[in-house]
Amino acid sequence: FADISVATSNAALGGSNKETIESIKFNAPKTFETQNRAVTTDDYKKIVEAEVSGLDSVTVWGGQDHSTPQFGKVFISAKPTGATALSTGQQSLIKDAVGTYNMVAITPTVVDPDIIDLIFSTTVKYDSRLTSLSSGAIAEKVIDTIQSYKTNSLLKFGSIFRYSTLSTQVDKTDSSIINNLTTLTVKKGILPSITTADSYTIYFNNKIYNASTTYEGAVSSTAFSYTGADGTVYTTCFLDDLNGVMRIYYLSGGEKVLVIAEAGTVDYDTGTIVLTSFLPNSYIGSILDFTIQPAENDLIPVRNQLFEIANTNITITMQDDSGTGTVSTSTSATGATSSVTIGTATGSTTTY
Repeated sequence: FADISVATSNAALGGSNKETIESIKFNAPKTFETQNRAVTTDDYKKIVEAEVSGLDSVTVWGGQDHSTPQFGKVFISAKPTGATALSTGQQSLIKDAVGTYNMVAITPTVVDPDIIDLIFSTTVKYDSRLTSLSSGAIAEKVIDTIQSYKTNSLLKFGSIFRYSTLSTQVDKTDSSIINNLTTLTVKKGILPSITTADSYTIYFNNKIYNASTTYEGAVSSTAFSYTGADGTVYTTCFLDDLNGVMRIYYLSGGEKVLVIAEAGTVDYDTGTIVLTSFLPNSYIGSILDFTIQPAENDLIPVRNQLFEIANTNITITMQDDSGTGTVSTSTSATGATSSVTIGTATGSTTTY
């Protein structure tokens, strides 16, 4: 057997640690309630939770409650442990689990979580005389606080983002912190076709800030290449909005020049963006991102939405209120903090 080698084609899945007594006490009544059939959305949820391991959270809704009603369907979404999307194997396990109990007239559909990225720009005022830590070390602690909030408060479906709760936790990160001011924006991406003009709907499901009918840029996008109606190729275009209408433009000398005056619509009250006949030539990165400023700082998820916070979407500005000094700035592409201090340490402002 010296010439025989073994390669793993598919990683093992579906395993989990032994169920705890507390978990048994919680799940046993729910399992009994299903009575070996899947009729209500709660039935489907309990079956998946009981028979499919390796899932942090499960949510189920009827087709009549979908973003576009689809009668005769039930939608199942689950967040796997340590990931934000289900593997093909996990989707099969969920379908198999409910298949035994499913009613003939209902079609179960398994979908991934709908991820919405939260972007934070946080200014932390602190007194350097009250700590032996550097501003960078305090910034690292603040990032850890934000990530702990995500882990403890946002990993389950239905988890509401509470701005004041996070702000309070940031203030308590270190005894030297006086207060903080956090600006929140929200990002979501799509995968547009570069071969076929198509329509796309982006659901934020939270109100979008729009100060007036003349307010521009409540919605913004990352860059993409686009061909205008006259055949001209514009290599760096963007999407924004004005009074409920989505537009495609490029910048010339800092001024916006419209390529398409009406590329879709935005409903500020429902947080819904619709693009019509959209056909970019290419776009930067793996997805085309759309960013909004929410009208309210508390965000409520709908159906299978989950709020995600990545280190790369956190910018910390440390402002030393102990005196006067200079400003120094450093960037962190990977989310790790680093800094270069110029001038005096006291009174300085450093961005991470």
